[in-house]
Amino acid sequence: MTKPVFIYFHGSPGAEQELDLVGAAGWRYDINFYIPNRHPTTQLRGDALFDQIALDIQEAYPERPLRLIGFSLGGSFALQMAYRLGEQVERVDLIAPAAPLELGDFLPHMIGKPVFKLAKKSPFLLSAQVKVQSLLVRYAPNTLYNIVFSSAVGGDIPLAKNEGFKAVIIGILKTTVTTGSKAYVRELCTYVQPWAHILEHIKTPTTLWHGTDDNWAPLSMSEALQKALPEGAQLNKMLGLSHYSALIEALPKIVKA
Repeated sequence: MTKPVFIYFHGSPGAEQELDLVGAAGWRYDINFYIPNRHPTTQLRGDALFDQIALDIQEAYPERPLRLIGFSLGGSFALQMAYRLGEQVERVDLIAPAAPLELGDFLPHMIGKPVFKLAKKSPFLLSAQVKVQSLLVRYAPNTLYNIVFSSAVGGDIPLAKNEGFKAVIIGILKTTVTTGSKAYVRELCTYVQPWAHILEHIKTPTTLWHGTDDNWAPLSMSEALQKALPEGAQLNKMLGLSHYSALIEALPKIVKA
């Protein structure tokens, strides 16, 4: 029996160091995740970017079954890949996924509301804001960290006070808003465009993992995805957890299953 390949799509802001958050919580995994390159030098965006990532996956694993895991905004990438790769995808697990904005009135309940509004109305101003963040993370990383987690709720509150967690997150922020800043802006601007039309074509078994207290991606996003996917989806509501606490709790369960 051919073993499946686990493909992980990080959030945005995000990086592969998200896996270190789970390791810091005491879980050690004995599998290798394939983490696609979402920052190609060709400046691809939108469907062209998704097509290229799907092609990269197919070339790397032409005959292996795939299991896609998407966290936060990475959930949109996982669904785009399930749409493109079809039957090669064995299952999809989405942790605190960011659903298409046209599926509901989500923005008022998201702490990233100002960022997503800028992505829709003025990519130029969004780029300027990211440049300010890059200066902060370079010269005052603790200040940027405190701003990002000033609204922490639920299970993210004790995490935000943990020095190990803080170190990983600051590293992720540095990667996102410095070397990966252009790709970050492109991803945000792509995400806020309508893309719910792909969901009706995704027949892959899908499981949703979502903290009930999440104020980054509200639980209503997973509830909307559950209804929009033609085969439905299993929704695991994680009581008292928020965004990153859901990732740390869910990822080991997904891999062990």
